[in-house]
Amino acid sequence: MANRKQMLTIGAIPASLLLLGAASWGIGRVLPEPSLPAPQVVHARPETLNYACPAGIVDPFHLDGGVSAASVWDSAGERETSGEWTILRADASAHTLPTTLGVMGQGGGELRGLSMTSCQLPANDQWSVLGSSTSGEDLVVTFANPNSSPSVVTLEGYGANGPIDAKPHQMTIPARSTQSVLAGGLFPEESALAVHIHADGQGVATWVQSSAMQGEVPKGVTSVSGTKPREDQLFLGLSKQGSSSLRLLVPPSDTGDEADTHVALSYTSDAGTFNVPGGELDVSAGTVVDVPLNGITDERYALRVHADRPLVAQVVTNSEQEEYPGGQRWGMRAGMSSAQGLVHAQLPSASTVEALVRSRLSSTILRGTAQESGSGVGEISSHLLLTSVHSQSGIQLQLGNEQVTLEAGKMAVLDVPSQDTSLESPGDVAIAIEVEAKTPSGVLRAVWPLSADDVEQASTSITVH
Repeated sequence: MANRKQMLTIGAIPASLLLLGAASWGIGRVLPEPSLPAPQVVHARPETLNYACPAGIVDPFHLDGGVSAASVWDSAGERETSGEWTILRADASAHTLPTTLGVMGQGGGELRGLSMTSCQLPANDQWSVLGSSTSGEDLVVTFANPNSSPSVVTLEGYGANGPIDAKPHQMTIPARSTQSVLAGGLFPEESALAVHIHADGQGVATWVQSSAMQGEVPKGVTSVSGTKPREDQLFLGLSKQGSSSLRLLVPPSDTGDEADTHVALSYTSDAGTFNVPGGELDVSAGTVVDVPLNGITDERYALRVHADRPLVAQVVTNSEQEEYPGGQRWGMRAGMSSAQGLVHAQLPSASTVEALVRSRLSSTILRGTAQESGSGVGEISSHLLLTSVHSQSGIQLQLGNEQVTLEAGKMAVLDVPSQDTSLESPGDVAIAIEVEAKTPSGVLRAVWPLSADDVEQASTSITVH
């Protein structure tokens, strides 16, 4: 590199000065290395933020085109549809970033399920700890690039025994496009799979879809967005119904990092905040750990996760539903990422949420079942879930024209407002909307945790020499 810099420096000097220098210094004398300023990293902040909204439910047997598109709501911004997915453009200088909701679902068939997630700003570093790649399980990772330049994505796998000994897998996501890949083809037969997603350039948005079949019986499908490591995480809207499990991974700081991290679990319900039975554990870096949550008996609760260092966490719930022809039962699967503390949010009305859910659960079935079965949706209900991020402090917030008091250490369950509404709070609150929808095969349940994207996430780093 030093010789290259020297050649560039010589080439920038007029020939007359080079000849003069040769006569004065003598042939063969080396020009001194110029004194260069230390490189500086500056951040180019975009004027427009390009959000990628979820593409929808993906057929794992037909990745190229087998998609049941999502229905999208947003509080602000300009939408642009590109094939099966939506790009939302927002003003980066706006005081408040838009609230967004993407609803994905099928009211029947092999991919029967309901998921709700936000549109995402592209990111360079994301994780997923949802699902597995064992027989009967399909894990689809979908990348969306709403920007004008391609991004190279690198995937690394982690399992119950630590990092998966495989070379990182790379793929290029072209500008303004989506692309899906089966994680089982990259990291096969992993019962507890975590995927690290690194993207260059302006990054990509990521969604991970987990579905299961037991023979010919559908056991549910769910989709969540990529997540980031945090020391404190909060999951709203968990229920004692079904079997719930928390999956954890402490990302290693470097190769060979297996240091233990202490993790403490507690939960908040309408009765207060309590420690989870057996909820103190040490997790080795780079190892995927599943923690059953069956010891919590409250009807509805929020799970709090605290760790000594940042970790990745997601929750999945599996439950049996109506009888499937032949004696077995349909399954429902619901995945969940953590909610972030907010002081401001725009909320869709109950009728808007219902319309989005109904449109998805009434959509054409991607993959029919081997036995004839019903599809569609009947009654839909929704609730607003709120709790203070800091369990020891109560908060009085403004929900539209009403004042709502959140008691310290408790979770509030309210009706979703009848009109689009703003929420203002003097302190951080976690917010989620819970939906239950009745289908011929049982009640589907999904929770949408509201989140706030950091504008700096969309900045581009440029090194200036």
